[in-house]
Amino acid sequence: MNDYEIVIQGHIDKRRFRDMAEIEMEKLPNGETKITCLHFDQAALHAVLTKIYNLGLNLERLKLIKPTNQL
Repeated sequence: MNDYEIVIQGHIDKRRFRDMAEIEMEKLPNGETKITCLHFDQAALHAVLTKIYNLGLNLERLKLIKPTNQL
C-alpha cells in the first residue's frame, strides 16, 4: 500500500468523498483541492480517480508520496 497526493482544480467539499475513509482533504489558497490518500492499494486509488472523473472534476496532478517497500 502507498500514500498518494492528488490535486484537483477548484475547492470541493469532503462530503463528496464521504464513502472514502482514509483520505484527507485540504483547500489550497490557489483555488485547488489537495486530496491525500493514506495506505491505498491500486484498487482504492482507482476508486478515487473514478470518483473524480464521475464528478467531472479536473485532475491537476497525482503524486506518489510514500511508496511501500516491495520485494
